[in-house]
Amino acid sequence: MPIVGTGMGPGQLPWPRVSGVVRVKRTREAKAGTTHETAYYITSRPIAGDGSDLPVLAMASRAHWAIENQLHWIRDAVYDEDDSHRYVANVPVVFAVCFSIAIAAAKRLSLTHADARTQLRYDRKLVGALLGVRLV
Repeated sequence: MPIVGTGMGPGQLPWPRVSGVVRVKRTREAKAGTTHETAYYITSRPIAGDGSDLPVLAMASRAHWAIENQLHWIRDAVYDEDDSHRYVANVPVVFAVCFSIAIAAAKRLSLTHADARTQLRYDRKLVGALLGVRLV
């Protein structure tokens, strides 16, 4: 059977150590209605033909989306990271570190992420304390 969307057959994936492709069908119910989505994942884990490894692959997919929903959503919703136009040199890495510091500060200070963003924007002493340096 060919691999979906590639025109390749079994054993012809272009990545070394990839054992297969997993198809995940998701249904999401919200107030606006029900949506259906199909996602494909590549995996280096050997896939058993009897389906015995499907619970492990499902758990890995859920773990990925837990990270996406908990961390990346904050980065995008609070800090507009996805709409950023910071593409010069190492600027994206510097901003990613700053966002990580702000997220950690919110957790440590028991603040909402938006409140932490505001407080870090105006409180240089707090930023210095979090970084372990004295800012003047």
